[in-house]
Amino acid sequence: MISVVIASVNKNYLADIKINIAATIGLIYEIIDFENAEGKIGLCELYNRGAAQAKFPIICYMHEDIKIFTNGWGKIVVDAFNKNKSLGIIGIAGSVYKAISPSGWHSVSEITERSHIIQQFKFSNHEDLHHNINPYREEKATVACIDGV
Repeated sequence: MISVVIASVNKNYLADIKINIAATIGLIYEIIDFENAEGKIGLCELYNRGAAQAKFPIICYMHEDIKIFTNGWGKIVVDAFNKNKSLGIIGIAGSVYKAISPSGWHSVSEITERSHIIQQFKFSNHEDLHHNINPYREEKATVACIDGV
């Protein structure tokens, strides 16, 4: 069972991701969403509110402008946590290194990046970009930070 927390700035995107989650998650879940179109509340605060309201022990923080292609992803996530009790976080994009200086999560090179996403460009006509960066072909990687997707 998973609690999904979403900070929403677009009600149409929110409606779409709710349909997508229902079609792909594959287990019992709840969605905790916050309308924040005017951006008056910071993302971290909204995510903390969602965590406080969550009914289930696994919390998935998610943007609303994504699409999940993996059927049964919820079971995959729950199984990963059940198999490894020391697991703290799972992500689809992250880095094994995080600079101490203010920077993004992927500021060094592809050798430190780990990701498996299809980047779509909603404000331009760019072709979709498949990021599958895993230079050592690890099944799991210990990372210093993850990207919020």
